[in-house]
Amino acid sequence: MDSSILEPIIVRLYHWQDLTGAFLGPFFAVILSGISYLVGRKIEKGRQETETMRRIEVSVTYSLNSIATMQQKLRLFAGSLSRLVVEIQTITSPREYAMQTVNFPALGTIYLDEELPRLLVNSYYLHNKLLWIHSGIVDVNNVLTGLRGDFERVIRLNEKLLDLMKDNPNPPLQRAGYIENLSLFADEIERFANEDLLKGVTPLMQVKLYNDKLRKSWWRGKRTWWKNEGVNSWVIRLMFGFGAPARTLDNIDKIDRSLADEVEQEIAKMNERGQEQVVHI
Repeated sequence: MDSSILEPIIVRLYHWQDLTGAFLGPFFAVILSGISYLVGRKIEKGRQETETMRRIEVSVTYSLNSIATMQQKLRLFAGSLSRLVVEIQTITSPREYAMQTVNFPALGTIYLDEELPRLLVNSYYLHNKLLWIHSGIVDVNNVLTGLRGDFERVIRLNEKLLDLMKDNPNPPLQRAGYIENLSLFADEIERFANEDLLKGVTPLMQVKLYNDKLRKSWWRGKRTWWKNEGVNSWVIRLMFGFGAPARTLDNIDKIDRSLADEVEQEIAKMNERGQEQVVHI
């Protein structure tokens, strides 16, 4: 074939090659850029999830330790009030008034991470539990903050009774009234430490244990989550037999029941350590 005929064809082929390369180069660059973005976003999301679960672990542990410490402080204070009552009861003189008191301890409040309600978590169970925990600790801290004022009112009531008896002295009646008020206050402090605070320990321990399970290696953590709360992907449901997402209070109760034995054991250990520390003090 005449080379003069092939030349234009070859030139056109080179031109088409250049045009194809000019088109496919940016196209593949955009595709690779998109893939890189998606992969990077997935990695960042995973990092954020890991950090969120780490923060939950730290916050819950701080709150549990704070409750244990608060229980000790309240029990020691109730014990001081009970000893004060016994001291007053030993007074037998018909002319002696009871003006003894005890110092109110520096109680502080239960540790609370104010960001808990705003943490982004995939687990419906953890999300709801964190909201309830935040609300519960806020209520408990309000009570703790008001205890000093309540105790001061008991003392002022006794002082007022002493003033009223200046013209009509009756020390035994004054002592009896003071003993009753101190005893009632001591009983309420003891009840608050042993009952109300304990109610807050259970959801905290549930979150701690469940969060620990989700923090395990990728497959074990995901498997726990999907097994208990379901999964959106029908492919994963078909392959592994998981259910559809169950975002209901009934499912939260179901997870609570599955954790019940572990929660009970951990709370028992926590109370045992707390008793040992009280004895040591």
